[in-house]
Amino acid sequence: MRAEWWYRGGGDSVTAVLLGDRVRQAGGSLYFRQVALADAGRYTCLVNNSVGMQRALTTLVVTAPLSAHVTPQQQTVSLGQPANLSCTTEGHPQLAVSWLKDGRPLKVSQRVQLLTDKVLKISYVELEDRGMYQCIVSNNDDNAQGTAEISLREWPPVLVRTFSGATVRPGASWRATCEAAGWPRPHLSWLLDGEPLPAQPPDVEEEEPSSSAVVVSTVRVERARPRDAGLYECVAASAAGSASHRARLHVAGPPHVRPMADRRVAAGATAHFTCRVAGFPVTQIRWERDGKSLPQNERQQVFPNGTLVIKEADEQDSGGYVCVASNPDGLTSRSKLNVQVMEPPEIHPFTVKPNLQRGMRIHLTCVVIRGDFPITFHWLKDGADLPQDSGITEKTLDEYSSTLAISRLAAHHSGNYTCTAANAVATARHTAEVVVSVPPSWKTEPQDAEAVEGENLTIPCSASGTPTPKISWKRRDAESSAAGTEEMHTSVNYGVLENGSLWIANVTAEHAGIYACEASTDASSTLSKTVRLTVHLPARLSATAANVTVASGGEATLLCAASGDAPVSVQWLRDGSPFDARRQPRWALSEQPLQAGLRSALTLTGARRHDSAGFECRASNRYGSDLRRMRLVVQEPPEVPAGLTVLAVSSRAANLTWQQPYDGNSPILEYIVQYKTGNGSWQQGVSQVSTPGGRTWASVTGLLPGRRYEVRVLARNILGLSKAPPTPGVALDTAQEPPGAPPTHLSVLPQDSQTLLVEWKPPDGDRHGDVLGYRVEFWQVEALRLAALRKATQYAVRVRAYNAAGDGPPGTEVLAATAEDVPEAAPLGVQCVAASPQSLLVEWEPPPENKLNGRLLGYRLFYRPLAEWDDVSAPSEISTQDTKLEVTGLLRFCNYSLEVRAYTAAGDGVPSEPVFCRTWEDVPSPPDDIKAVVMDTRTILLSWKPPTFPNGVIRKYKIYIRSLDGAALHRDEFEAPAGQTHYGLSHLAPLHRYEMRVTAATAAGEGAPSRPVVQAPSDQVPARVASFGGVVHAARGSRLSLPCLIVGRPRPAIVWTHG
Repeated sequence: MRAEWWYRGGGDSVTAVLLGDRVRQAGGSLYFRQVALADAGRYTCLVNNSVGMQRALTTLVVTAPLSAHVTPQQQTVSLGQPANLSCTTEGHPQLAVSWLKDGRPLKVSQRVQLLTDKVLKISYVELEDRGMYQCIVSNNDDNAQGTAEISLREWPPVLVRTFSGATVRPGASWRATCEAAGWPRPHLSWLLDGEPLPAQPPDVEEEEPSSSAVVVSTVRVERARPRDAGLYECVAASAAGSASHRARLHVAGPPHVRPMADRRVAAGATAHFTCRVAGFPVTQIRWERDGKSLPQNERQQVFPNGTLVIKEADEQDSGGYVCVASNPDGLTSRSKLNVQVMEPPEIHPFTVKPNLQRGMRIHLTCVVIRGDFPITFHWLKDGADLPQDSGITEKTLDEYSSTLAISRLAAHHSGNYTCTAANAVATARHTAEVVVSVPPSWKTEPQDAEAVEGENLTIPCSASGTPTPKISWKRRDAESSAAGTEEMHTSVNYGVLENGSLWIANVTAEHAGIYACEASTDASSTLSKTVRLTVHLPARLSATAANVTVASGGEATLLCAASGDAPVSVQWLRDGSPFDARRQPRWALSEQPLQAGLRSALTLTGARRHDSAGFECRASNRYGSDLRRMRLVVQEPPEVPAGLTVLAVSSRAANLTWQQPYDGNSPILEYIVQYKTGNGSWQQGVSQVSTPGGRTWASVTGLLPGRRYEVRVLARNILGLSKAPPTPGVALDTAQEPPGAPPTHLSVLPQDSQTLLVEWKPPDGDRHGDVLGYRVEFWQVEALRLAALRKATQYAVRVRAYNAAGDGPPGTEVLAATAEDVPEAAPLGVQCVAASPQSLLVEWEPPPENKLNGRLLGYRLFYRPLAEWDDVSAPSEISTQDTKLEVTGLLRFCNYSLEVRAYTAAGDGVPSEPVFCRTWEDVPSPPDDIKAVVMDTRTILLSWKPPTFPNGVIRKYKIYIRSLDGAALHRDEFEAPAGQTHYGLSHLAPLHRYEMRVTAATAAGEGAPSRPVVQAPSDQVPARVASFGGVVHAARGSRLSLPCLIVGRPRPAIVWTHG
């Protein structure tokens, strides 16, 4: 027997071809209907019979016409905004995609980018980006293109540069410039007093624009004259809107009223007349009629700017009006305006006869029943001029009527016809609709249709006529009668589209039947056509197909129930390959026709492990195919676990591991570890432990030391336990332990002065292994000295004997304590801050508790001042139990060294690292000494020694002086810098006595004054030394300067002596 099968792919990676209504196999040939791109690829034909198998490989290449579509096709953006175009291509093969702009290759840049070959991005649009874009897809034989347009959004004009008004003298020049921007590019025009600028000067110049969206225009007035004066206005206008700016030019000179054109005004309307005056200054503008100033009634208004308003104008207002302008010198100018008030036209409404038919004649008459002549008539159709050669004639009958005639009506004559009547002041309009009835006729006549269940269906139906026909669909129960007709309305599953087509979604068998499409314009004009809808049922498999589980050796049946239009065929596959049950032992195939389908069953007897597989049931007919996947699972008890290994063994436990075995297609529920002693039997006296099926290791406990065991592992699933292996299990030996009991019946008997006889019996109970021998130990009891213990610590002491097997029981516990010692660590974190000029605040933390070596009794603070470098004074000491202390009675502005020690009953501990603090500044003591000597008849030289206790940094000295005999003083206080210890007091009165004192000052303030000294200036100036002697300290090798300040007249000689 020969069989032929087709597969998709080549080599070892192939899948069976899914046959259906579009892909069919006839003999050894494979047929495709409506080939798709997805069908392209390699195909393998497999032929086999009882003596062998042969393969043939072929390749299917599918081509499709190229097409391209660009979205969005029309895009309007503003300048500076982003724009994106996306190209969608279809067809096969596609070798290249390129872009053009306005027929030329697209120039890409940082602003214009191709994100991919099909996506174009413009970051911000500029003027040159507007235009047509083409996306072209091509291969070696074909190409196609899609187009899109980018246009710029209208941008109303904006005036970016304007001009200001001015007042000039005659003969001067003046210019006005306007610059406007917008899109489309605006047009700039100029007005003078509301009227277009005259052709003669001033001149208008157009500048070359910097951008296609910008326009610049300038008005130049050379040698200005009074008539050039007025209100200048520039207007920028485009399709997007307009913008304007105005300013006035004054030209000094007598007033000049510009000529005014005659005006016609509609009766009943409000009329505005503007008197345009040049010259400057102008004091008054007024209007006259018949020599009388206006206003003459309540309907007339005159404004200071020269505007005359007449409300509800009537025939009496027709006539001449004079505008008079004057200046401060009494000069005047006049201009006359002629006004004619006319009645606007009014059309008598006309109508059109209803139910007009093709071929009829029609006559429309437009009559103006009111309005001044001349009157002009014009006819429009649908808002536009009458079409040429349309069979429509227009004729003016007289001055006030016109007629429109159509000699033979046709469908294209339907529309809105408008008569317009206009005179010099107004236009009147009247519109009437002409409807030419045309019976409906088929544009697309409906036809019988077929559909496959589950598809979406559209039955086209469209008709033309006037008025536009209404399309409706009806469903009929029988073809011969309209009885049972049901009109169809739009719902979720079906409806009538705008073009009249019937649309049905997800077609089912219930949709089959007779349908009628009706096109009607009125009750008497109806067009109808009935069609039959046939619904075909594709092959479908019931959802009952499911996986089948069978015990090894049992019987299993795989079922497939297919429905659909006959003929229906069923094909079975096993693990993706065709399966012919008739050629397989223990397999049987049975098929049973159903009322609308086929039932197919595969039966297996004597199921074995290798029969487990995945099966596919494929049902197909000419309208479709269906697939169900199921799995046959043959179950059996699991195999015995392999690879049993002993990981670790102790005296009473063992850790085991093994490999997971074949589970018999059923999850392993548990593993059972069985063990016995080496000389035991597997049939009786077997111990066992179990562990969950997800675990491949176990711990066996409760073993005895020094024994040999055999161990094996079995697995269990829902079908039962692994079959025990005939071979022995894995052997293991537990470790030995010391004997569990001492020897018994111990006796010691003296034999002589140096010999003892020791006798005993073996231990009772479990010996935990073979006894190899005995140890006899003896010793003398001696004292033991414990050393290297912690200080001031209480210890518990006990003594036990030991041997090679381990320790014996302990003796009685004795308590003892070591003696205290000094702390071996200093206090932590010592800190100090100044609290006042004579006190410091010191804080610290206790030493670590394990470093105290006893009970902490308190702290001792040692401090001493750091004065001159040769000061070796002993430190002072203060004790406290707190961790902070304020030290008082200190020297002012003095630097101190401080350290803290903790102490116990044994004494002081380790000192802390010294810290250094300085007390605050205070006012200094008085200068140590003072003297005053005469320098001349009006000057005294005062000198002093610095304070013994400056108590800070000397900032300055202050000198106080007062007269003892009433002499006047310009000042009584003087200041000297800190480094100076003398001061000359001048401008004193000769021979008058003065008392002087000196104070020193620090940042804390001024100190007490020195003792007073009295001196009087004189012309007798004896030799005197103003400096003070004393002891001077200097470092070896440094530079030393000894001052010697002297006075005397004549100047005395200076002699230094040593020793």
